[in-house]
Amino acid sequence: MLRALRTLLLPASPLALALVSGCGDDLPPQDVSGSSSTSSPDPDTGSGDGTGTGTGPITEGTGDDGSSDGGTGVPAPELGATPNVLCEAAVAELQIVIDHNASGAPDPMAIAEAYLGPEGEGTALQQMVQTYGGLLGRVEDGVLIDDAAILDALAAGTPEAMIDVETRVVLVISQLVRARTAEVAGSQPDVDRDPALLYALWDDAYCYFDAVVRPHAQAADALGGELEPIEADMQHGFEWGHGGIMGPEASFAIDEWSVPAAKQVVEKSMFRAYDRLVVELAAQAQATGDPLLARRALGLFQVLEDRLLGRNTPGVDLIEADLGGDPSLIDPAIIRHELDIAWAKRVRRYCSHAIDDDTTGTPSGHTGGNEGRTYAKVIIPTMEAMLDGFDGATHLQHWDAWIEAIEADDAVAAQAASDLLVPPVCELQGLLGIAECTGSEDQPPPG
Repeated sequence: MLRALRTLLLPASPLALALVSGCGDDLPPQDVSGSSSTSSPDPDTGSGDGTGTGTGPITEGTGDDGSSDGGTGVPAPELGATPNVLCEAAVAELQIVIDHNASGAPDPMAIAEAYLGPEGEGTALQQMVQTYGGLLGRVEDGVLIDDAAILDALAAGTPEAMIDVETRVVLVISQLVRARTAEVAGSQPDVDRDPALLYALWDDAYCYFDAVVRPHAQAADALGGELEPIEADMQHGFEWGHGGIMGPEASFAIDEWSVPAAKQVVEKSMFRAYDRLVVELAAQAQATGDPLLARRALGLFQVLEDRLLGRNTPGVDLIEADLGGDPSLIDPAIIRHELDIAWAKRVRRYCSHAIDDDTTGTPSGHTGGNEGRTYAKVIIPTMEAMLDGFDGATHLQHWDAWIEAIEADDAVAAQAASDLLVPPVCELQGLLGIAECTGSEDQPPPG
């Protein structure tokens, strides 16, 4: 099994990927390993992100660095140690695309060769897009939709289309990171499963994060205004989850108090990065009238699109229309507003989920608390701008108290923390034009 695995998952050296030209809950359950020993529950219905203070019970078999040997006495491998030749080769070819787009005068032939090869035989970049497109079910009428979109863009050959090639690959990679970490977080105990399988899946996500998403998180952090840096949160999430793959009870069962929460740290922090970049690129496109910046913002918005579905579905068309028209007429405030509606609804659910669902004292409650805390960091800048007297750092302390109460199974403390979390989120929803404070999905219009 491992030999076959390593032909697909083979170590990536960090490659600095430039972000832009001219610019200084979740995936549905997917089994992307082909293994029947793992399952991936919907992360937005009981998983959490994990920037919080709780990491679950500490037991024998847990090392000083938080990693566990599952009671075997064999130390866990280092994060990213699984060889990953496909990732390394694919991101090297993606770098060619990025460099050409960053030049301001991309060569369509060079970009086509980076994707298709000199003879049209395909490269590792196309193999990655096709492989994960199939594994993720991104297929319509028997066609791999991402590969087809890239081929159409290559045929168009315009500078805007070359941006589409790049951002479509970023979309696939974002979906890959989400699916791989969900696969590990949803895995069930299996005495016949080699832990190396789960390490390889986690490392696969980490490889693409390290090479592609990390530079985007760094660019988002560079914009300023983050109470807790996005890049550091994602790195923490990967380290935390990796440390729980061989749980404290056994090597064949993950730590349910850490891995699902860590998955959410990674995923929701990634959303925060692209939220920041989309709005910033939109603002720059409006200020300069640059259609390439607008096109990049539109492409990166696809990473976030499913976050609006069900929470602000009409906002998708509004944002895409705004970014797809005359760049000088883009209104970044509209984009900010529509994104915030979706985030505010998602955050509200996790302000009281453990009480509503009676999951205090459980791993799923702990996971949800961490998920809410990470989602909250997406909208804290808006809350600080719109709510009188609101302090983001204090709000995060309330989230910490909520997570600690859930972990301790302390109903009184949980209620007290929830009572501090709900009001500002509901106040924000009111200011955003949401008639009734809710964490639920879109409601059909009356009549």
